[in-house]
Amino acid sequence: MPTVINTNLASLFAQNSLSNAQNNLAQSVQRLSSGLRINSAKDDAAGLSISQNMQSQINGTNQSIRNLSDATNLLQTADSSLSTVQDMLLRLKQLATQGYDGSLSTSQKLNIVQEMKDLNNEINATAQRTAFNGINLLTSGSSIDTNNSDIKAGIAQTTTAVSVATSGIMADGTLTHADTRTSTLSVSLDSDLLAETPGTYTFTRNGNQLTMTGTFRGLAQSQTVTVEDAVANPAGQADRTTAQVLNFDTFGVKLNIRTTVTASDGTQLGSAIAATIVAEGTSPNVGKLTINGTGGIISDVRLSGTAPGTYQLSAESGAANGTLASGLSIVGSAGITGTLTAQTAAATSFTTNGSGTGATLLVTNNTSAITALSLSGGTGYKVGDTITIAGTSITGGGGTSNTYTIGAISADTITLSGTINGIQTKQSIGLTANAANATQTINFDSFGVAFDVKSYQAQTAIQLSASILAQNGGTPSTAGQIVVAQGNNSALKFQSGANSDAFIQIDTLNIQTGTSGATAGQSIDMMTLGTRISQAGAGNLGALGNLDTIDTWQTAFKNTAAAVDNALEYISTQRAVYGSQMNRLSYVSTNLQAQSTNLQNSRSAIIDTDFAAETAKLTKGQIMQQAATAMLAQANQMPNVILSLLK
Repeated sequence: MPTVINTNLASLFAQNSLSNAQNNLAQSVQRLSSGLRINSAKDDAAGLSISQNMQSQINGTNQSIRNLSDATNLLQTADSSLSTVQDMLLRLKQLATQGYDGSLSTSQKLNIVQEMKDLNNEINATAQRTAFNGINLLTSGSSIDTNNSDIKAGIAQTTTAVSVATSGIMADGTLTHADTRTSTLSVSLDSDLLAETPGTYTFTRNGNQLTMTGTFRGLAQSQTVTVEDAVANPAGQADRTTAQVLNFDTFGVKLNIRTTVTASDGTQLGSAIAATIVAEGTSPNVGKLTINGTGGIISDVRLSGTAPGTYQLSAESGAANGTLASGLSIVGSAGITGTLTAQTAAATSFTTNGSGTGATLLVTNNTSAITALSLSGGTGYKVGDTITIAGTSITGGGGTSNTYTIGAISADTITLSGTINGIQTKQSIGLTANAANATQTINFDSFGVAFDVKSYQAQTAIQLSASILAQNGGTPSTAGQIVVAQGNNSALKFQSGANSDAFIQIDTLNIQTGTSGATAGQSIDMMTLGTRISQAGAGNLGALGNLDTIDTWQTAFKNTAAAVDNALEYISTQRAVYGSQMNRLSYVSTNLQAQSTNLQNSRSAIIDTDFAAETAKLTKGQIMQQAATAMLAQANQMPNVILSLLK
């Protein structure tokens, strides 16, 4: 090797060795201080990828263990309530057997029935209050989607708009008093009671006490308010206007009265104003306030085993409500001779020629007969020509022909359509008239959907149909829809492993005993029990009394005892299912804990620092650093030899 100054190879070798020793020492210090063998991807790229995948699996497994703990707690909550219900059923069996005792008096049997009814109610109450984190466990099922469904409880049904009639006290909006002075009168209606207010109300008075009387919510009601004086200003001062509101809040009606008096006229007494109201109007509307309007409300919607989905309401036969549908045709019976003109939406009359005593018509839209159709008889006359539609006949007179006009189709039938178990299904319901404050149940039992329509005023079947089909501003072809959503407490799923497709399903129950309304159940065994205890009808306890025979009583108690046995069997079966699920969850949880332990051990072998090996490397690194430093110092002194050559 030549002797040089500019390039000190020994020093360069020592520097490289020192750098490597420092890097190795720094890596050992990092691993020992962090406890991790892999602190960055450069330490072990493949090992880092494997360890992160394992960590994902560990996190999922550990969370699944916590999920299953929640599932176990949920099942225990449900099981504790089922245990209480089972105890009540055992008491019901004892009472049903006791009621079969022929030595009991009717009053004693009624006492037994009352306790049974109370227990039946408590079963429903227990089911309704059994919840876990807001999820009902014993009243599960589908529910109405209140955001997207047009048919839901509380939706108003308007047939004709509410308005104040210009008759009676509101003939001209002016009250002309006996002394010729006047007041202005207007009526305002409470928006919350608007649909219920229409009707005719009568006013009477006693001094300055004004009483409004009428039928409201099906009951004859009255309310009295005080009419204040309209006091004049002192002599020489300006006219004075007194405004007062007579608030008949029972009916949702306010009378707004403004009376202007001059100083010379003097005070207008409240009794005089009241007397004018009572006398206002012309016969037969003297002292009356008439509010026009017809409507009702969907008071309740019930589901029974209804599959989630969207179900569409429409008019029968696809006919447009209130208009003639295109493609309408008329076929005459054998009683009509002559010619019947085929009809379209634009041509709404037909002519009969010749004799046709007792003739009938069949009016169809496509292939379905339309049975609700208005028909007016005609401009010509023909002896014995009788046309009958939907049971209503019009008989012609003399002449050679009659021309009849077909009015609007008045559908009183509504149809619900949708898909059930993959099969397109339809069901049509014929409506009937509703009296004022009456409720009609529309039950599409093919779908498990029923809803109640309450009429505040009398409504015909056609009016009911039109108001139901017009929900959400729709027409009968695009009428209101019923959207059924999956209940938030049905088919609960709990992840039981690291992968998203590993889960356990827990089906919650509906153990209520009612057949409709808020306590409607789904189990036939529980609903039969409720029917036997609380409902009227042959073989049931609900309406039995002093006039019923011993045989009738004993038959009812016998039926109830059998229903209790079936209900007990049902509850016991459900408790067994929940018990087996709790045992299964315990085994799954134990298995997942073992998996988590093994996964963490495997990950540790990849990513954690082996302190025994790493401390040895640290010692080696420290020695190598010291040695490299010493050798670098020696190497840096080697060029000094050249100085001796230059002396």
